[in-house]
Amino acid sequence: MNPRLNLKVSTVTPLDHTPSPEMKKNQWKPWSGSYLYHKYPEIAQGYLTLLRKANVNTENFARVAVRHKLDTYLRCTAPDVDDQVRKFIEVVDREDQEKTLVYQEYMKAPKVLADIVASVAAAIYV
Repeated sequence: MNPRLNLKVSTVTPLDHTPSPEMKKNQWKPWSGSYLYHKYPEIAQGYLTLLRKANVNTENFARVAVRHKLDTYLRCTAPDVDDQVRKFIEVVDREDQEKTLVYQEYMKAPKVLADIVASVAAAIYV
């Protein structure tokens, strides 16, 4: 398989739903801490850790995926995951219309959506 195509496919395919074992090898290591550390060497490492923790989390990344319609590229065959993603999209859309995060307490963000954003960012970083 073409390496560039493999990267694209593995970016939007959950690891537990990969079509081949070779694609499972393409798991990303945490990249954000390294990026911030090299980009801002003058900032104390402890402060960078706090910044990363505040911004890099499943909740934020899943919302980014929904707002940028990255869910349309998700390749998943598990009905329960598809259902969870669909419900989360409805919640985020409602929150956007009402300009509130009130539903955040009722609906946990699907990790599969956050993984798409993390994978795309890691692919760009690499």
